[in-house]
Amino acid sequence: MKLFLKYLLIRFGKAFCIALAGFMSLFIFSGLITRLSVFSEYSASAKQIIYFLACKSPAWFLQALPMSILLALVMTITALKRHNELTAIETSGVSMLTLMKPFVAAGAILAAIMFLTNEFAAKKASSEAYRYYNVVIRGHAAPPPRGRYFNLLYHTDGQINGKSFYYIGFYDSAKMSGSNFNLDITGQKGAVNIFARTFFYKKDGWELRNGVERKWDKAGELTEEEAFKSKSFNFAQEPADFLIKTLSYREMGIVRLSRHIKDLRAAGIASHQEKLDLHARVSSALAAMVVIIIGFPIGIYFSHLGRIFAIALSMVVCFAYWGLYSLGLSFGQTGSLPPWIGAWGVNIIFVAAALYFMRKKNV
Repeated sequence: MKLFLKYLLIRFGKAFCIALAGFMSLFIFSGLITRLSVFSEYSASAKQIIYFLACKSPAWFLQALPMSILLALVMTITALKRHNELTAIETSGVSMLTLMKPFVAAGAILAAIMFLTNEFAAKKASSEAYRYYNVVIRGHAAPPPRGRYFNLLYHTDGQINGKSFYYIGFYDSAKMSGSNFNLDITGQKGAVNIFARTFFYKKDGWELRNGVERKWDKAGELTEEEAFKSKSFNFAQEPADFLIKTLSYREMGIVRLSRHIKDLRAAGIASHQEKLDLHARVSSALAAMVVIIIGFPIGIYFSHLGRIFAIALSMVVCFAYWGLYSLGLSFGQTGSLPPWIGAWGVNIIFVAAALYFMRKKNV
């Protein structure tokens, strides 16, 4: 039995490698063709084009992997059916669940590969591809960082205006606003502290709200204290300066993101987007196992209709899966669904459907 399972895995592995190579070639070719006019317009060199496509490849790999798994599994199952090998297995008393075990184990390994690729390669590579395409190839100015940030620190050592130390508890770069702003300035004439519960940044400067400004002389005596509901300031720094070495939650590793969510919750700040991203990182990686569970009933139920039909159906199912998965994330981003449902809903539905059909088949 072990030799037979090994034979199945080798057969599956060959089909998987062929499918993965095909899908990756398709993605790379499509990425090249869709941007060919831009590459020509800006006279991009072959080296620049290859570097851009290489940076995009990890993200394409994550898209191609589940489709390759499903296609390879359906091809393997239909081949077993066509040569009556699956019938021989059933009559020998070996259950389909036993047959599934090595494939599920392979799916777990591939899911781990997807997760690690997404965590340590795809996000950084995609960000670099976006930057390289727009800044290097097209010659555009580098876009400002976008995201929601927590506990921003920035300091200057100016000899004329003194030393400045900024702290921002929370900042949303999309809305150009935040909360818990604090600035300490120390110089030869004394010190200044400015605190505000909320703030907005506009082209003409900072607008701080519900705050207080205090000043001390060189001896450390408080000389002035002014509370304000709204006051404008023209600081030398702008929020973009704070983000140069700061990661958005999309760029954080999963451990740091988990701590970030706890910090947001402790500060009373909504963390819906962050929670959705955290759930999505795990649920998207487990797609490798989901498609294996889906692939078995497809191969068993529809193999009698021919390999081409089974393969076409598996592709339809795969595209439907990713389409509904993206739809779930969209509803999660708008707040229409809780984060865990937006990220996990499609996985739960497809696995439940696959298990139902397998049970109906007495697998």
